[in-house]
Amino acid sequence: LSPELLEIARCESGLNPKAYSWDGGAQARGLFQITRKYWPNITDECAFDPNCSVDFALSIETKDYDRIWTCSRLIKAGAYPRY
Repeated sequence: LSPELLEIARCESGLNPKAYSWDGGAQARGLFQITRKYWPNITDECAFDPNCSVDFALSIETKDYDRIWTCSRLIKAGAYPRY
């Protein structure tokens, strides 16, 4: 896992694989706060499983994480502390 993806997961979920929140009416799930709205093929089982969700994050064809995760933009802007 790249340092960038680790920071994104820390920002999105606090590194809690069971984390969930609501994003515009869609439940965001797991380490990377994966929503059904944008990723309907990712099951709850996968979203909440650390190995599966990391595999999902690594499989994303685009590496333009700013388009996918708000936390990526926040980290780059210095609005979220790096660890």
